[in-house]
Amino acid sequence: MSGNILNTFSLFQKLDYRDKENSGFKKITGIFIAYLFSNTLLSYNFSRIFDERSYIIMCLTANLFLVSMIVINDFDNLFLSARNKNKLDLFPIKSEEIFRAKFLSAVVFLFIFISAASLPQLLFFYFAGNNLFLTLSFFIVNILFCYFAIGLITLAYSIIILFFKKGSPVFLALFQVLFFAFVFFSSGTIGRNADAGSFFFSKIDLTEIGYVNFLPQTYFSFSVYDTLWFFYLMAACIIVMTVLFLFFAAKYDSLFQNLISLRKKKSGAVRFPEFGRTVNKLSGLLTAGNSEAASFILVKDHLKNSPFLRLKYIPLLFIPVIVVLVGFVTNPAEFLFFKPSKESLWIFKSAVTPVSPAVTMTLFMCARLLISNSKIADENSQGTGWIFHSLPAGNVLSYIKGVNSFIFFLLVLPVVFLICILLSFAADFLTVILNMLFISSALFFIISVASLFDKTIPFTLESSKFSSATKFLEVILSVFIGLIVFLIQIFIFQNIIFVISASVFFITVSFLLNRN
Repeated sequence: MSGNILNTFSLFQKLDYRDKENSGFKKITGIFIAYLFSNTLLSYNFSRIFDERSYIIMCLTANLFLVSMIVINDFDNLFLSARNKNKLDLFPIKSEEIFRAKFLSAVVFLFIFISAASLPQLLFFYFAGNNLFLTLSFFIVNILFCYFAIGLITLAYSIIILFFKKGSPVFLALFQVLFFAFVFFSSGTIGRNADAGSFFFSKIDLTEIGYVNFLPQTYFSFSVYDTLWFFYLMAACIIVMTVLFLFFAAKYDSLFQNLISLRKKKSGAVRFPEFGRTVNKLSGLLTAGNSEAASFILVKDHLKNSPFLRLKYIPLLFIPVIVVLVGFVTNPAEFLFFKPSKESLWIFKSAVTPVSPAVTMTLFMCARLLISNSKIADENSQGTGWIFHSLPAGNVLSYIKGVNSFIFFLLVLPVVFLICILLSFAADFLTVILNMLFISSALFFIISVASLFDKTIPFTLESSKFSSATKFLEVILSVFIGLIVFLIQIFIFQNIIFVISASVFFITVSFLLNRN
């Protein structure tokens, strides 16, 4: 390896682990805390529900989505160093040397994410069997599978950028849908098995589901126990990463140019004049004060003019609907509504049948990610925070409340109404109405309370600041909050009066919080 490559690699190592506000140590510490916390919750739930082999499959699948979100969301800077490319071109370094150094730096950088995600999984795996050798084998297999997945997904995404540039947003949206489908499956399974015992005794065996046996992570789970499988799949991982390296080496400049053209290309504004006039009228009814109304309308204008932000919003709106449709296709009675077993405690047997926790969690995730995405600035209008600070009236909380009101009333509530219509085909209308009333009012209450502690100005955060670690933690926290709401729902749904009273309480307190 030449001196230029080593020096450039060292430079990338310093740049990758820091940003404008955080030092390398602070950023890495934040990554570790985010992934340790989120994956601890996931691993604990997996260990309660699935047997040992299925636990491995679920952990590998979770890591598949984890590393893939990192790669897709930060592809241009992770492998191509787009952020620093113009500066690097000033140095007497060949493009090939820059690529090799960046590729190696990306591999090392991703290893930190993989390690942070794997640690909680290893702990629960070891506590279940107390077998240090198998735990070490599981760790190595975890690393191999993550790099195998990185290689395949990065290769697919690169091909799309090279030959089907307009398909890159579709690829990202599809991947988000698959991720939510995974969360739906895992959380739905957890909800249907709330009385499961501890660790791997008498748990669900995923290999009994036909298509699971054809997934790559299932084959990798074999290699935890079988040495021959281990070497086969290690060879597969090396081959995939080698192919990716050679592909990048041959297409590095073309990939970079295509990415630049994608960033510069601007779509025309979406024109819905009637919708715009309606939003302007609603801003006075749903907000308190001029600052809130202005930020309410600002969201509409951003969605109209920014394809970057439309991509952040629109796919999320379809995900709860897709989850419900998947439930219809599979088993509506089991996947869309909570059906306790005959042996369950009396407290789980409600007068009103609650919807599945997967539906509740998905709605909460959708709303939370919509609010989080409202913090991200358009890629062509970075550094606009000073505008909000220079305004003579209002404060940050007013702007946040206005944005949150738009998201809840004009984005989330229409999705709730659509889900309400769909669920009406699987249960009586009163049951569906009570469920959606309680969930939407609880969601409105949580959004209103959370806004009091939110200090981030809308549409000012650089997309690089909202890292995959942050997104992953947002999803896990949303699942956790959704699960708490579901447990509260079981108690409240013992009586219809309780449901209506709780909903009225949530709505009243939320309006009071938003008006003050």
